[in-house]
Amino acid sequence: MFKTLHQRLIGLTLLFILLAMVATACSGDESSANSGLPTEISTSTALPHATITPVAVAAMSEPAPVDWSNVDVFKSAMRPDYADDVEQFANSRRHYIEATIEMNPVATVINGVQLARYTNTYDFPLNSIVFRLVPNTPLTGWRMQVSDLTMEGQSVQPNYEVYDSVMEIPLEQPLQPGESLEFSMRFNLVAERGFSNGIFANTGDIFASPVWYPCFGVYDQDKGWWKGVYANADPYYNETGLFEIKLTHSPDLNVTISGTNIGNEQNSDGTLTEYIVSGPMRDNMIFASPKSGMITDTSDGTTINVVYMPGGERASEWAMEVAKRSLDIFNRTYGDFPYNELDIIEIDLRGQAGGVEFSGAVTIADDVWENGSPQLEGVIAHEIGHQYWYGLVGNNAITKTWLDEALASYSEFVYWRAAYDDNEKRANDSIDGDRNFYNFARSSGGDFPLTTISWNTCDELKNCFLPYTKGPLFYVELEKTYGRELVYQALHVYFEDMHYKIATEADLLRNFEAVIGEDLDAYFYEWIGDFPGLDPAAKAQVDKERSQ
Repeated sequence: MFKTLHQRLIGLTLLFILLAMVATACSGDESSANSGLPTEISTSTALPHATITPVAVAAMSEPAPVDWSNVDVFKSAMRPDYADDVEQFANSRRHYIEATIEMNPVATVINGVQLARYTNTYDFPLNSIVFRLVPNTPLTGWRMQVSDLTMEGQSVQPNYEVYDSVMEIPLEQPLQPGESLEFSMRFNLVAERGFSNGIFANTGDIFASPVWYPCFGVYDQDKGWWKGVYANADPYYNETGLFEIKLTHSPDLNVTISGTNIGNEQNSDGTLTEYIVSGPMRDNMIFASPKSGMITDTSDGTTINVVYMPGGERASEWAMEVAKRSLDIFNRTYGDFPYNELDIIEIDLRGQAGGVEFSGAVTIADDVWENGSPQLEGVIAHEIGHQYWYGLVGNNAITKTWLDEALASYSEFVYWRAAYDDNEKRANDSIDGDRNFYNFARSSGGDFPLTTISWNTCDELKNCFLPYTKGPLFYVELEKTYGRELVYQALHVYFEDMHYKIATEADLLRNFEAVIGEDLDAYFYEWIGDFPGLDPAAKAQVDKERSQ
């Protein structure tokens, strides 16, 4: 997620901070590379669920049985060199969905039927299975309901928690490692018009939603099923899985969805059914509008679709140029983006975000969607950086916010260095802007361990900025000590080790130590704080030095 400069003018206190930063940054040559620091989304008031909206639930026919052992169709969503990656997810988290979507003046309604297969990939038994109904987050006012739920063909009664965003199914017999269960269900999503928080949106001529279907939860070995609340920011904490979707809608509704369209069918009632499959992805994002347009090009074997709204045609060409350049730079630096499609979508984010990341897709705010804009360039680089850091190398983006946001912000430096002949100046100006903010935070008591900052608890006047400022500086300081190329190499090894997986600070530390060849526990503790796996002796030494 990327937040733009004007979106950080929250109250006179924050305005004063930013003006001080600008004054310091402008003491040298001016550059357009530093387009402002990302921030937390403004606090939203919880809305009542949309149960009062009278919307008819269309009857969905029963889907055909799924051959879970056959994953050939998913290879269509991958670059040829990575098509076999889908094989390892034949037994993982699988979603087969048939759904309809309709936008009307009152609400956007999705009716669907889902077959889902869960395989226990952990090394311990599970006593329940959890689905997350993410749109039931209290701030949206939207409502997702599930009916006709079965497990292995038998009707089951789930338990609901956390504003009905957690649907837990108890098991009579524990699911052993390697064993699988098949679920079927009908689901109905009613999204009332007029709401947008930068992630969920149903305003004007657009509808956008991540995880618009019942998705599998994540089991933390030490804590059990993660049942955290999706609050004012990224609603992401997902294992990687495969998606097969048949989506029916009016032919005048343009739909962009994570994955690859492998066929369309015209129906006798005049509707259109799209057939979409994905590679191994963490989530599935849907965007729909009757007024959007699209241009298409390729980079490094990946088709890039730039979706724009009326008036955004010229800027779409600039967005395409930046997206192609970003993908090329990050592929060479981190490792290959394995999917054959990436969507860049202009959207009304209501001043709450410059851009937002999803698996295989990013949304970019229309208020930065300007032809030739360096601000648009920085936002796109940041969000495409998230395709590697969040999308491929996953983490709990809510409670471990810094892990992906710091690397997406650092990716802006990587981009500026490689994109232009004056690369070092642009990158250094951006780094200086982050350093100015971080130094101000330190001098005013606003420095906090990065490991303690969560989207749900951070204070935007104090520490919500730190993952985007202190976070990337963590890597810049490593460059100063060990050299840029070694840091790039360590990130490449980290990417290769953890892509498609969920990473923690310990995984990052392990990979950096393997490449650099030195003990980095003390450095990690000093910069980011405590986390499981740190050497107690190194922590004690840092604490001793701080106390002196």
